[in-house]
Amino acid sequence: MENVKRKYFEVWGDLEAQNNTLKALLLSMTGLLLISLVVVYMVTIKPPVVIRIGDVGKAEAVSRYNVNNAITEPELFYFTKLFVQKFTEYNSYTIATDIAEAFNMMSANYQKIAKKEVLDSNLISKISQASINTKMEVREIKLEREDPNYAVLSLLGLRTIQSYQNRDLKEESLFKGDIILKKVPRTMDCPQGLLVEEYREVLVKKIEK
Repeated sequence: MENVKRKYFEVWGDLEAQNNTLKALLLSMTGLLLISLVVVYMVTIKPPVVIRIGDVGKAEAVSRYNVNNAITEPELFYFTKLFVQKFTEYNSYTIATDIAEAFNMMSANYQKIAKKEVLDSNLISKISQASINTKMEVREIKLEREDPNYAVLSLLGLRTIQSYQNRDLKEESLFKGDIILKKVPRTMDCPQGLLVEEYREVLVKKIEK
């Protein structure tokens, strides 16, 4: 009688139950994977542990990373001096390398402008053929303005030009420079956290000997 009342028999019931179990397990594993990816991402963007060594050799973990990672005034001065040396301290033997390093210290916008100026003036070829050596000394440097994104500095420098062919040839001049620095995140490619947004200089006077 039981067989007469039933219109079908449950032949694949076990397989269907197994499939439902596997589907539930797959959804659970997918959710766990997504959570793991989020955790990994959060760990990668977390600031690194910074250990500061004191004057007496005491090691201390820097907890307020953003505050302690702020760019200081001495860093602004050092970066400015280094850039001006690389960009304007012309040497016939190292001009190409120095200019390339100066380009790496510029923002993308200013790099385009500076490259055009260097190419239009044929600067590298002229300096290479001139057989000269230039030394630049910063006499005075001052922080004019600063905000969270930019810093504006001015400097007064002495530039000395000498010839490799004629040791008696020596020219000196005073110049004034103005530079705008853009603050960027510190990375492996830009550990100083600064890029030059603009640089201009004017001749103050030539020093007669």
